[in-house]
Amino acid sequence: MLAQLGVSDRITEETKAAGMRSFTEINAMLQEERRKRRTSRRSAGVRGAIMGSLAETTMDFMARDPAHADDYATSGFEAFWNAIASK
Repeated sequence: MLAQLGVSDRITEETKAAGMRSFTEINAMLQEERRKRRTSRRSAGVRGAIMGSLAETTMDFMARDPAHADDYATSGFEAFWNAIASK
């Protein structure tokens, strides 16, 4: 889904830029947590791939079952955080 949105001619450059700003904020938060050693030293590419995969799955479930979208969003975030957290 995200890959399709990235190449869609229906999504304006302005909309793409707005979406990327959200990821910039998330990346800054992850960098700060990494600096504090609360997240693993995995590469940014690996963390991004994990986040992308979990985001795709989470959004799919949210779209199929909107009544439980908040639960899916929470579960997706928790899964991501557990995947990158330092042990």
